[in-house]
Amino acid sequence: MRNDDITLELDSLRLVISPSIGASIVSLEHRDNRGRWGHVMRPMPADSQDSADAGSFLMLPWTNRVKDATYRFGGRSFDLKANHTDGTAIHGIGRDRAWSITDRSPITARMTLDCRDDAESPYPFGAVVRYEIGPHGIETDLSVTNLGDEPIPAGLGHHPYFRRQLHSDADQFHVRINTSGRYDCDDCIPKGPVVDDEACALLRSGKSIGNPGL
Repeated sequence: MRNDDITLELDSLRLVISPSIGASIVSLEHRDNRGRWGHVMRPMPADSQDSADAGSFLMLPWTNRVKDATYRFGGRSFDLKANHTDGTAIHGIGRDRAWSITDRSPITARMTLDCRDDAESPYPFGAVVRYEIGPHGIETDLSVTNLGDEPIPAGLGHHPYFRRQLHSDADQFHVRINTSGRYDCDDCIPKGPVVDDEACALLRSGKSIGNPGL
C-alpha cells in the first residue's frame, strides 16, 4: 500500500498524487451539481507500486520509444536501459523515481527530481512539476533542466488515461489539443517528418473524438 499519496481538493475537483511513484496522478475526480463524484481519469489501484497503473504518469527525459535503447547526440552514443518487451527504452525514467515535495497547499503541490547521481540516467538532469486545481480545472507545469556541462537532448510530457464516461454511458468524450502534427510510425517508432492530418484537425476542434484508434 502507498502511504504518501497527497490530495488536492476543492468543492468540485479532487486530485490525488503519488510523490513516491513518479509524481503520478493517482486519480482525478469531478463532482457534478447533483453531488456525484466521477473519475475523469482511471483510478490507480490502492496497492499498486507501478506508474503504468496511474491515471497519468510523467515522461522524461524522453517521451516516446528509443529504438534498441540507444541513440547518438552531439557525436556521442547513449545507451539506455530497455524497459519494454520490444527492446526499446520507453517513456523515460522519471515515472519510476520518487520525487521530493518542495511546497504544497490544499490546492497546489510542487515536486522536484534530481538525477545527477542516477546510474540509469543518460546524463545529469533535474525536473520540477507543479499541480494546481481551480474552480474549473487542473493546471500543471513540467520542466527539465540540464544539470551537466554538455548539451543534452530532452523531451517531456504526460501520459494520461482519460475515461470515456464520467457519470453515464451516454457521455461524449471531448478533447481539445492545439497540436500542429503527429509522426507517422512503424511499430510505434517514428519513420518520417511530422504531418498534419484529419486526426490533428479533430483534436484541435474539441469535438467528440469517437473512436479513431491508436
